[in-house]
Formats: sequence, structure tokens, C-alpha cells
Amino acid sequence: MFKMKINMLKKTPLTIALFFVSGFLMAQDVSFPTSYEGLWEGELKIYKPTNSKEPAMIFMRPKVIMQLDISKNDTAHCWNFIIRYVAQGNLDERKHLLKKDSFSESYIIEEQNTVKLYSYLRGNVLLEHFSLPETDVTCIYKFNTDSIFTQMISSEVAPVTWTGGSKGIPKIFSYLVNGYQDAILVRKKR
Repeated sequence: MFKMKINMLKKTPLTIALFFVSGFLMAQDVSFPTSYEGLWEGELKIYKPTNSKEPAMIFMRPKVIMQLDISKNDTAHCWNFIIRYVAQGNLDERKHLLKKDSFSESYIIEEQNTVKLYSYLRGNVLLEHFSLPETDVTCIYKFNTDSIFTQMISSEVAPVTWTGGSKGIPKIFSYLVNGYQDAILVRKKR
């Protein structure tokens, strides 16, 4: 009986720790995207590949401002996820919806034009990967307390080369990365 009580006490700190960790993880899941509602804004840097005719450029000009506006929608488990780009006084606005998919535990970014992109929340990072006819695109949104770091990486669908493929090593394909952009967005209003 005494051994059983000692074993229970030994397990108790682990049980308590697991309880708090699982509660923390559940709280993280519940807080997304509600805790990030508001208007976020920052400068979008569009990195340009170099070629023999041009010097390397850190990013393209003119200055591009990116905004991400997240707000609750009237539909259950749905938020407005509006992306705006402003360059030289011109506005490019994309009115997406962010929906929680109850079947797959993923999110869907719905472009409201028949395009639906599946996105996956991993910790505080929302990831999406999709293909166009000649381009693969990966979008990353890293949500922090006071900022959102966003990246978009595009590459050609067809590999430029491959290596391996012998001596038990599988073929490894390399793809041309033809676009990269990033921005650090800070909250402008809730």
C-alpha cells in the first residue's frame, strides 16, 4: 500500500505537467485566429532573382505596403482574411475567408472565386502549399504576440536537375526558386 502511494506521488508531477501542457496547447488552438484579429501592416520586400544583365538587388522597388486584415465573419468558424497590397497609390485587395475545417482539423483559405487553399496550423505558424500550372507556391504566416512574419516562396514545377539515383540513394530533385517575398506586419488596430 505504501509503495502504491509513493508511485502515485511520483506520477503526480508528470500528470500535472501533462495537464498544464495539454491545456496550454488547447488554449493556443482556441486562440487562433481570434487573438490575431485586427489590421496588420508592414513593408513587403520582393526579392528578385539575378541574371547576367542585372546586378543583384535586395528587393524590388517601388515600395509595397502589405496589410492583413483579420476579422470575425458572421459564419461560424469563419474569419475575413483580407490581404491588401499598396504600391504607388494603387490598391490590390484580395478578400479571402479563413475557415476552420472540422473534418481535417486544417484551415481553408477561400478566395471566393472557386479556389480553396488548404492551410495547416503548426504551433503558431499557418502554412499553405499549392501549385499553379507552372509554379509551386508556399505561403508561411508566423504569428507572434506583436507581429506576423509572412513569406511566399515560388518555384518552377519542373526540376532543373537531379542528383543521386544510385548506390541506394534515391533521386533528389532540385527546383528553380523564381520568387521570394517577405514582410513583418505589426498591428495597426484591433
